[in-house]
Amino acid sequence: METLQGRPFQTDSLSVGCSQAKVLDGNNPDDNSSADNWLASSSAPDIDVVLVSLGVNDLLSPIRESHWIAQQARLIKLLKSKYSAKHILMTAVPPMHCFPAFSQPLRWFLGLRASEFNRKLVSLIELESECELIIIPLMPIASDMASDGFHPSAKVYRLWGCAAAKAIEKRIESLQHR
Repeated sequence: METLQGRPFQTDSLSVGCSQAKVLDGNNPDDNSSADNWLASSSAPDIDVVLVSLGVNDLLSPIRESHWIAQQARLIKLLKSKYSAKHILMTAVPPMHCFPAFSQPLRWFLGLRASEFNRKLVSLIELESECELIIIPLMPIASDMASDGFHPSAKVYRLWGCAAAKAIEKRIESLQHR
């Protein structure tokens, strides 16, 4: 969130159907033009759709659920106030109880923690008309994971990307019909 509050951030263009979208990924070190550092400016453009990926790092940190959900609420507020985000898509925290890299009882504990984070996220999103929760239909088995058993495989990333893309396409279509 600190990046959104002021540090420079590069963008890349991405073609989405017939429209142009800006992808904010911060991974373009060759592009330092001021036009592409608009996140740091005080006059940020309006953004149609924001995709927020929440995941394992959130669960593995020592952060309390109440502090974590307060961070998500601040992020939503910032996206709406500074960037006039019309729609914010947030992915649910993954089902950690299924991750084969963790042995029991750690897997069980992280699964409970993931459920609690997601429960609080659902409650937050219910209060935010601009927000939508994306739940990826994921119950990973060892073959769905990268060789380290911790990170998703290309198959899981494709599933996640397709679910996110469908939600974004649906939102773009609804914005175009207004």
